[in-house]
Amino acid sequence: MNHDWKKIAAFCLIPLLLTRWTYSANSQVEPAHKMLFAVWPGQQGKQPDSPLLDPIAVISKSDFEQPLKYGDAQGKEAEKLYIAFQKRYLSAGQKYPLLFGGHDFGVVEVQAAVGIGCESLTAALKRPVPLLNAQKAFAASSIEGFGIHPNWRQQNTPSQRAAFIEAGSGYLVQQGATNASPSLIRLKNLRLTKLGSGGPDALIGSITFKDKTTQHNLFLVLERTETGWTVALASDHLTKDTEDYVDDVEEDFVDQIDLDASGKDEIITISYYYESWDYAIYKNRNGKWDKVYTGGGGGC
Repeated sequence: MNHDWKKIAAFCLIPLLLTRWTYSANSQVEPAHKMLFAVWPGQQGKQPDSPLLDPIAVISKSDFEQPLKYGDAQGKEAEKLYIAFQKRYLSAGQKYPLLFGGHDFGVVEVQAAVGIGCESLTAALKRPVPLLNAQKAFAASSIEGFGIHPNWRQQNTPSQRAAFIEAGSGYLVQQGATNASPSLIRLKNLRLTKLGSGGPDALIGSITFKDKTTQHNLFLVLERTETGWTVALASDHLTKDTEDYVDDVEEDFVDQIDLDASGKDEIITISYYYESWDYAIYKNRNGKWDKVYTGGGGGC
């Protein structure tokens, strides 16, 4: 996403209460708590321009918690907790498994904790970080208990892109955007993959539709059926302020990963707001996609 940094230039995050957990990247025993990070590709001309590490959530079995909990800590106490977090997870030389498309893709190494605005929990990573086509990926304090599998990503085709736009158009029309014809929809990103070893194929991406007074930012997951594609998950964000975009929300795919070794991957997205960003985790429960976590990220 070319304008990721545009919406975070002035972001800040004031951490207040630190959750404690154990780092165990190479342990043979699954740790009680694991940290899941997003790995952002470097962007030339930005400061810093190196790839970044950004905490998403603390994972405990099937539960998810904020990387830092908000509570009663203030002032110097909060500052001490923040410094402790940096030393424990974002110190130079810290190494984490890199995951892409649900596959163990190697290791990333922290170069230094570095803010991308006021303050943040991000760290710059040492190059090279082998991210494909400037896509985001994951890192984790431990991959014990994850369902690691081959990378199921494939190159999508023009006909699949057309089908994705058509499905997005139909969904937006159902939501009341009656003039959302396919020709007026902008495809922002699209991934062809599958979310379980038995399939089916899935198309995951985002589209934007704008009319005279509003804008729709739609995150969409389609699954292949015998007759075509069906909407499995849709998250529509309506912007009414098309001048300053203070109510704008853009939700994009980060990556997929089987966090509980259930045989089905979770879907993780990042949402950009006017002056903040956060992550969401979607889980398939009995054939239905539910949002089971929102958190991480930051904002001023």
